Amino acid sequence: MYPAVAELGVCRELFELSGWDDTPWSYYWSELDDTVLNLSEPLKVTGGVGIYDKQYPAYDLGYLIRHLPLNMTIYRAGTFCEAAWHRANGFDEQRAQGETPEDAAVRLAIQMFKLGLMKRIEM
Repeated sequence: MYPAVAELGVCRELFELSGWDDTPWSYYWSELDDTVLNLSEPLKVTGGVGIYDKQYPAYDLGYLIRHLPLNMTIYRAGTFCEAAWHRANGFDEQRAQGETPEDAAVRLAIQMFKLGLMKRIEM
């Protein structure tokens, strides 16, 4: 059974900004024909699977909650989900929406990296 994870496009963007690659699941993507093979456990080798030459982390909600800063909330608002963050003093609030809680949380992280509120940590 596969976990609930954010969609490939936002996972790829967050990976490029954050470098977070230690997720328990990955997407395998073909640059040749822009298709996704499937979601599976990450390969511990360089390269991909056949024509699926790119491997991107698939971010689940637990992973995101552990990596996003404190003072974050995620909630369902009708037909969409929203992730929000604010400083402890209530200022500097950021919000992002998505179809799923995972997409909303990834979009919030992307926004925070782009605004310089989160920094990439080089390993």
